[in-house]
Amino acid sequence: MNNDQEIKAVNFMAQPEQAPVLQDIEQYRLQMAGISTAAIGYWKEGDGIHPDYDTIALREVAKLYAKYDALYKAQQDKAQKARADERDVRNLIKQTRLFD
Repeated sequence: MNNDQEIKAVNFMAQPEQAPVLQDIEQYRLQMAGISTAAIGYWKEGDGIHPDYDTIALREVAKLYAKYDALYKAQQDKAQKARADERDVRNLIKQTRLFD
């Protein structure tokens, strides 16, 4: 570390911590609201959003929800097919009258 870097580091550490600015707090709240909206599936990647509220976390949550939604729909399709197969088997049993 050279002398200039040491001076910058010391100056940075000596600065008092600033209280959050109301505008930053409101922007953070809206970013969290956007992430929550994506988490329940009401905002999807590709939908419009103001650049101030767009975050990496929002995009990642939207991608995770899309994966969850695809898996859920695939599972529902499998369950519907299984129910249809069960109905077919029951109908075959009735037609053959094996258990009358």
